[in-house]
Order: sequence, then structure tokens, then C-alpha cells
Amino acid sequence: MKKFTKPEKQLIFWTIFIGAGALLGTTMMWIDTTGALFGMKPMLQYFQVLPFADTLFQDFAFSGLALLLINGLWQFFTMFLLIRHNRFAALASILCGIFLMMWTCLQFSIFPFPPNPLSIAYFVFGVIEFYLGVRLLSIKQLPIQNSQNSRGSQDLPNSQNKQK
Repeated sequence: MKKFTKPEKQLIFWTIFIGAGALLGTTMMWIDTTGALFGMKPMLQYFQVLPFADTLFQDFAFSGLALLLINGLWQFFTMFLLIRHNRFAALASILCGIFLMMWTCLQFSIFPFPPNPLSIAYFVFGVIEFYLGVRLLSIKQLPIQNSQNSRGSQDLPNSQNKQK
């Protein structure tokens, strides 16, 4: 069994934490799509600046689906890649960080000032995920580079391999 690097361990924690939060948020949005039960109903008016607001953002059903797909399932998929030591885990982790930062930037742009402290915290979590993904990538290297280096050195005779 392979050991986990420090960035892998940290990323597994963050993917579980963020994915579970997205799953909880989705559940809240689907239990009461009007938002009244959880005090989110006043937020619906701010969604009206988004494209297709007249059809997609009249309640929280679509927002819950978007949250689940972008910040829920993608986080859990990345966690699976990390646990399996998949060669694309670092890239998926970087994307998780980017998606989370983009999600919170969208919140910053549509909700009034001052920004929600929870949104600021999740933006920081996205930065952390991005940073850890870059660190993991630097440790593991890109899969394309590994395959080219190993093939290229096999094609050379032994005397040329040593010079390389």
C-alpha cells in the first residue's frame, strides 16, 4: 500500500470537508426550494441578475443542483482520485480550488456588500486547495511528462542514456 504525501492527506481532508458542505447545502436547498425554512428566501432577489433568471432562479432547485455538481460531486470524485493515488489527482485538486474560488467570486458579485464571512472562508479554502494541488503536482509531476521521459530514454542506447 502506497503512503500518502502530506499534500495528499491535506487535500483528502479538504475535499471531504468542502464536499460534505456542498452536500448539506444542496440538501437544504432541495428540502425547501423556496428558501423560507432556512431563511434564504431574501437571497433569491439577487439571483435575478444572472442569465436565465426567469426560469432557473425562481427557487433554489437549480442552485442546489449546481452546488452539488460543481462543489459536491467534483470534490468527492477528486477525493477518490487522491485515495487511489491516481495520476490526475493533482490536476483535479487544482480544478477543485479554481471552481470553489469562481463560485465564491460569483457570490461576491451578485450579493450586496459587505460579503458574507462564510463566502470569504470558502474562497480561502479554494486558495488552499489550489495551492495544495500545485504542491502535489510538483511532487508527482504531470503524467504526460513521466510517460515521455520514460519512453524517450528507452529508445536511446545505454551509452546515450547515461549522457542524458
